[in-house]
Amino acid sequence: MIAIRPSNQPVPLAQTGELDATLAEHREFVRSHLRLRPDDVVLISALTCTQPGCPPVETVVVVLDDSHRKWTFPLPPHELTTDQLRQQLTDTPEGHPTHD
Repeated sequence: MIAIRPSNQPVPLAQTGELDATLAEHREFVRSHLRLRPDDVVLISALTCTQPGCPPVETVVVVLDDSHRKWTFPLPPHELTTDQLRQQLTDTPEGHPTHD
């Protein structure tokens, strides 16, 4: 995976390792918090946002289990805390609608 910083330039390799570790931690937290099965999929990505008024980078969490759920956080993964993840997953376990 290539990480993208707000300027759309690739992240230096050393920082990519840190990003991968952060994404792995978030994935494990989501998996545990939602009590997912081993074959359920958790995808977490740092994406540039092209929507008007959107932050330059947002973190998107997608769970593919019996349903398709998605949560979007208006900050990069390294700024996303476990408490913020927990809050959204608890408040909206069904996820959020996707952008059209």
